[in-house]
This record gives sequence, C-alpha cells and structure tokens, in this order.
Amino acid sequence: MCNYNVFVLSLTNSMDTIETIFNGNDFCQWLVLNDHVENELKANDYCQELVDNKQIVCIDRTRNEQSVDSTNHWYAFSK
Repeated sequence: MCNYNVFVLSLTNSMDTIETIFNGNDFCQWLVLNDHVENELKANDYCQELVDNKQIVCIDRTRNEQSVDSTNHWYAFSK
C-alpha cells in the first residue's frame, strides 16, 4: 500500500490567519491514492466541485486567469 502525504503550509497575514493551505496537484493525487476517487480526472472534478460549493478556496489564482487546470494552484478550506 502506498501512502501519499499532502504538503501543507501555514500562512499568516495582518488581516487573517489561514491554518492550512495545500497544493491542488498534491490533493488530487492524495484523493486517488487513498481511494477516495477512481482516477486523476475524477479527483480534478471533485476539487472543482469543492471550489464551486465554496468548501475550499483558491488563494493564488488571479481574477482574470482563464486556466481550467485547478491542480496547479494553492487552496485553503473555507471558514
């Protein structure tokens, strides 16, 4: 059995503290390797669903960015 850890960071600024942030690619790989979804495509879809439902937020995407690749960004759980 292969374990995969999601690399997380703590981030603090003067306005707020985000306890845990994580990379979308690491999160998608973790979902697959821990049998939460069947493959990377479904993991990507699930990540986007979490964003759409405001359960996680992308913290480094610019407003005008048109990228559909959600795996190359950093996320945090919504408060």
